Parts: sequence; C-alpha cells; structure tokens
Amino acid sequence: MKIVILQSIAQEPGEAYAAEELQKYLHLVHGAEAEICGETNFTEATIVLGDPRRHTRFAHVAWPEISADGFCLKTLSTEPPVLAIGGRVGRGTLFGVYELIERWGVTFLLSGEQLPENPAPLSLTGFDETLCPAYPTRATRPMTNVAEGPAAWSLQEFTDYIDRSARMKFNSFLFMVQESGPWLDYEFRGVERPAGDIFYGYRFPIDEEFVGKELFAGRSEFYSPVLGADSDERTRKQHGIALIRALIRHCHSRGLMLFLNFQLLEPPTLFKHKCNDWATLPLPDPKSFENAIFTVTPTEELGTNPQFAAWMNLRDPAVQEMVRCRVRALFETYPDADAYHLWASEHRAGLGDSDKIFAELDAKYHVTPEFDFAEKLECFEESPFDRTRYQHQMHGDLLFLYALDRILGESNMPHAVLSRKAAIYIVGLMPQLTPLTTKILPEGAVLGQFLDYGAHGPADRISQILPQLKAGERISLEIGIQDDNNMYFPQISVESLSTITRTTGRLGMEGYVAALWQIRQADINAAFLARASWHPDTTAGEFYREWLPRLVGAEAAAPFEEGLRLVEAEDRAIRYSLLWGYGFILTPHLIPALIKGDNVDRAGIARAVARFRRALACMEAARPKCLRRGLQYLEFWASRTRFAADWLEMVEACADLGMLLGEKSSSGMDTQTPQPGLTFAKERFEVGDVIEESRRTAALAALDGLIQRSESLIHIIAADATTTGDLGQIAAINHFVRRVFCDLRHRISSENHPQSP
Repeated sequence: MKIVILQSIAQEPGEAYAAEELQKYLHLVHGAEAEICGETNFTEATIVLGDPRRHTRFAHVAWPEISADGFCLKTLSTEPPVLAIGGRVGRGTLFGVYELIERWGVTFLLSGEQLPENPAPLSLTGFDETLCPAYPTRATRPMTNVAEGPAAWSLQEFTDYIDRSARMKFNSFLFMVQESGPWLDYEFRGVERPAGDIFYGYRFPIDEEFVGKELFAGRSEFYSPVLGADSDERTRKQHGIALIRALIRHCHSRGLMLFLNFQLLEPPTLFKHKCNDWATLPLPDPKSFENAIFTVTPTEELGTNPQFAAWMNLRDPAVQEMVRCRVRALFETYPDADAYHLWASEHRAGLGDSDKIFAELDAKYHVTPEFDFAEKLECFEESPFDRTRYQHQMHGDLLFLYALDRILGESNMPHAVLSRKAAIYIVGLMPQLTPLTTKILPEGAVLGQFLDYGAHGPADRISQILPQLKAGERISLEIGIQDDNNMYFPQISVESLSTITRTTGRLGMEGYVAALWQIRQADINAAFLARASWHPDTTAGEFYREWLPRLVGAEAAAPFEEGLRLVEAEDRAIRYSLLWGYGFILTPHLIPALIKGDNVDRAGIARAVARFRRALACMEAARPKCLRRGLQYLEFWASRTRFAADWLEMVEACADLGMLLGEKSSSGMDTQTPQPGLTFAKERFEVGDVIEESRRTAALAALDGLIQRSESLIHIIAADATTTGDLGQIAAINHFVRRVFCDLRHRISSENHPQSP
C-alpha cells in the first residue's frame, strides 16, 4: 500500500517532524512506503497533516474546535482513503500521529519503544474523534545533578530522550539551572561566578579496582562528554550554556517547550560567603540558625550555614542587587526559553526580622486579619515536615515572596518576560502561604505547588490544592514519579498517580512537572501518567489491563501486575517509614551513617525484604509466559527488585558491623544533616583507638562480606546495563559504597598493625 503524507505549505513547528515520524513508523510497523509532499491531487491513499481546511478540496469540511495541543483524527474520504491528523498547533498534529501509531500496537516508553509482532491493520477509514489533554502543560524533569540521571548524557542522549518523551505526548522538557553547575556565566561586584560542576563536584575515577570497568570503554573517569572532564572553568561554562541552548533549539524544532528551573534564593556558595563582607546591615546572629539544615558538597553549600547567613537578609541592598543580577543572567542567557520556574530552595531558613518583612508585605497587600502568619507558623501538622523544618521553610518562603515583590517586581523583570510570551512559574512555596502568594504572584504567572516528595505524598495531600483549582487559579503540580530518598529501590506509584489525575483532571489544572532520576525505572509510572494526562479517569487496574498485555503478553500480565502491586505497596510503606533515606546514595556519607546504625529499622527491613522477595517470585512466575519482546522489561524489573532486597540486607549487615565496633563506630561522626531514616556525616569515617584483636578480626571479616555484597550489587546492574544512567549507578556504588568499605577495612587493618620504624 502506497501512502502520500501531505504537509501544509505553511508548516507549524513540529509538522515537518510529524511527517518524518509517520513515514518512519509506516515502514517499521507495516513495511509501507510513504512519500512526503506539499501538494497532491488525492488520487492515492493520503494522510493530511494539520488543519485540512488549508487545502482547497477540504476547505468546507466540518472541523472541530481544538484546545491546547489536542488533535483530531478524521476520515475525509474513503475512495481513495484520506485521513486528516491535525492539531490547533504543530505539536498537536505530532501527538495525533503518535496516537495513530500507538493504535497499530507500538508501545512507547521513556527508555525506548516496543514494536508489535502482529500490528493492527493499516486503515485510514472510520476515524472521527477529537482528543484534548486534561493538562495543557505536561513536563518531565530528569534530575541533571546525579550520576544515575542525565548529568553525563551526550547531546544525542538528551535529544533522544526529548523525542521519546514527545512520543508519549509529554510536551515540555525542564532543565535544572543549578548554581552548583556550569549553566550560567556572570559577574557580581567584580567576582566571577564559579563554573561549579555536575555530580555536585564528586568525581568517579575508573581505576584498576573499579568493578565493572569493562563497560566503560577504556575511560579513566565517568563524566559528561559534553562538558569534558579536563576542561577549565571558563570552557566548562561555555559548554554548559551551549548544551542548554542546543536543547532549546531541539525542542522548538519539534514544536515542544523547554522550561528552565532556577532556585531564586540559592546563590553560588562563593557569593554566599562573600555576602558577609558585602553586607551593609548587621550580620545575622548564627544562633538564629542553629537548627537550619545545610549540606556541604565539593561545589555547593546547600541550605543555610549559620556562619554565612547574610545572603538571606533580603532587606540588605547588596543582597537585593545580587538577586537581580542572578535572575537577569538567567533571562538574558536563555531568552528563548518557554518558561522560567523560579523555585524555593529545598532546605531554607528565615531571619529574625520576618515580622518586619511580613508587616511590609501586609501593608501593601492587606492579608490580615484573614491570614495570620504567626498562626500559620503553628500549622505544621498540615505539612510533611516536623515543626522546626516547617517553620524554617515558612520563614524562608516569606523571604522568597519579599524578593519576588520588592526585588524582582519593582525591577519589572517578570512582566518583561511575560510580555514576550514566556511563562513565569513560582514553584515550591509552602501551601499554607497561598493567600499571600496569590496576591504577590505576577499577573499571568503560574503557581507551582509542591505538596510532598515522590508521588504517594502528593496523592495523600492533593485535597490541599482543590480549593484553588475550583476557584479557577492557575496551578501546576510538582510530582516526583521517582523519589531520590529511595532512589535505588524499584518505585511504582500507579495507584497514587491515579489518585492525583482522577482528582485534578477535570478541574482545569494547568499541568504538572514530573521529576525522575533513573530513566528505565521511571518507565511504568511515566506510561501511566502519559495515558492519564489525556484520559484522567483511568484507574490503575484499567491501565494495567490495557498496557501490560502489550508489554509482556496476556499470559504474563497477571503475575507481573501482582509483582508490581507488591512493589508499589512496599514503595509506599518505605515512603512513610524509617526506611526513607536508605536508598539515597548521593555522597560518601551514607555508609558511615548506616554503620553507626542508630536508625536502622530491622523490623522494617525484614518486612520490606519479604515483600520484595514475594514480588520477585511473581515476576519469576511470569517469565516463562512472557512474550520474547517483553522479556527485557520483565527481567529489568526482576533484577531491580532483587537489587532492593539485597541492598536492604546490606544495610542490616552495616548495622551489625556498627554493633561489633561499638562506640568506635561513632568516633569522628560529626553529624550535619538529619534526615528521616539516617544521619549524614562528614565523609571521613574514623574508628578511633586500636580495637582488641578478636573484634578486629571479626570486623575485617564483616567488611570482607560487605565488600562482596557491594560487588554483587554492582554485578546486578552491570548484567543488563544499557544506558548511561546504568553506568552512573555502577560508578556511584563503586565510589560511595564499595570504596568506603575498602577504605574502612584498610584503616582498621593498618591502625591495628602499625608499621615498624
């Protein structure tokens, strides 16, 4: 069957690409040859892309009104067959093409695609339907700061990911412009912004001791091929900026949008420290910040260091000038971005003059007595945080609003951005501040609500934003379809995502940003969210019944679903238990904290391991029934479930070692950042004085076992490593787990056997 693909002469962005994609999949799925042309006499089977009324023959055809980037599939003629696929904008046409391709049996995933063995018949007749998304904005946010994510991707890997997400009808890609990375270049008061680095400055050398080095093609370090491991600071910034600009161009060539995420009140650490010298107002009292959370990495001081808190005094002219400089650099460096997400810092704190700041804002916006800030400071039960962190974040968000109103608002920067059709999102502020936030929000801006980490927490708290949605306010929701706190466990949140979409899908919510870390592990959650974004009443059961047979086959679907539901049940349990944090492997602090063992929940580990093993048994039962093309997905989830159980048993073995070492295990453990489930500590792990010989021998044997466990975990990932993220996970376990065990073993051995003079 020969098919003509008819493009319009005045192509919308994305329509040319839609034609290429349609031509490609017609050949891949059906073996059909298609010709792309700008005009035809309609004597052959034809697919018209875009609004068919552009063509004289169909100028008077009945064509629906289409909202957002929806599309219409409509048969215009049967002899010969003519099918129109058109959206209100070019990407709508592109999404209509992907809808048709999916109906042939192709399964699109973030990590790739699955072609059908027996595709549905190729037919252009019988179509007359319009589909519009429940959410106009559907963005994904891969976390570009960790080894397991896209930090080390090539430009090709970035653009391939964007294209795969478009096939699932996500219409936006969000890049995180962190001040710890090489994404901006500016000066402030004669001081050049440091380039920073990816991975928060941690490096992953590949030496002879590196397990799995055969997968790294002779590389001496795991790093970004875009930035270049050996580049100097200026060159690294140039490469980083060029990368983001290339991604903007790529998105626009597809008709997609690119958003930039930027923490409004999180300057480079060098500038944070300099503010103590630049300040014109009295320096804050460090005692005011004794409970403030902050974490030190090689390139960044996240949160508020009590000794350098002047940067948070937004009433100081120097700090105001710095905020304007940083935001101006963002807008001027990337003027073609489609939206700027101004984020609150994750760990923030406030100053003692919050009462004065609130009084200034109240005098302008008149929110009292309806809104009482002092009263809201005591409403921590409504938040996912304890009282101290909640109050710090409320104070910090008050400073954010002050910056938005008095620093950016008076400079007219947000309005200038909005006037050129870009969007401003104000994201991450505590929902309790909404009555004040909505008054300060620039007209036309969108409020991005962060209710909790992951997907289970937001699902449980979704009622908090319903009054705003029902009032017609422009609300976007931050959803973590993966949570970094249990990053290395298989995460399924289909039921929770269903709660979110079924609750908000008919209320006019602006959209969402879906954060994810490991692309392959995000596949199932992303697939559900992609479907529910257009069909928001979809339940988890309906999704599994329709999707899993396509992925693994009808006979394997039921046991595989049972395994996935067990994983989701444990994912939720881990989210709300002391296990939260055991899978967070971002620094060398994790293993020393686990060896200290104060917060290791052995009963919780036993429960989790048992459930993961049951889930694994279900997946193994599905294996002999699985379609050959789906086996890679089944085996991937089985291997990651096995990894989770083995990882938790390693956690328990770490605690056993801590008990063996006794007080020695906490020597030198100067804690910095309390978290549920564990305590971070300084990188160096000390064992104190020489321990007695019998305990030394037992400790060395235990460490031998832990080193072996870490290597076994690496081999699980290495067995089916196919992506740069998989390689990053191998590098991270080598660096943050195995190396720490080896160093500790060497220290215990050498400190008990001093060298002879």
